[in-house]
Amino acid sequence: MPPTPSNEPFKFSSPHEWQVCLKIIADKLPFGPHDYQLEGITQALDGQDVFAVSATRSGKSAYIYMLAIILLELTNDPLLQYCRQFSVLF
Repeated sequence: MPPTPSNEPFKFSSPHEWQVCLKIIADKLPFGPHDYQLEGITQALDGQDVFAVSATRSGKSAYIYMLAIILLELTNDPLLQYCRQFSVLF
C-alpha cells in the first residue's frame, strides 16, 4: 500500500526506499549492488549529481545499468506508482 502523502519530499535515499531498490535489482540481476552503488543510484534518483571514482572492474558501469532497471520497473509496475515523482530527467 502506498505511503500516505506528507509535507516532506519523497526520497529514494531513505532506508525503506533502499529496500525497494534492492528488491527490484535482486529480482532482475543475479548479483546485488554494493552499498556505494546503491547509495549513488538512490542519490541519482533523488535528482543529485553523482560522480563515481573507483578501481577498474569495481562496478562503475553497473550504476547506469541498475539505475535503468529501477527506472523501468518504477514506470511499469502499478504498485510502485507512488515512486514516480522522481526527479531524474533524461
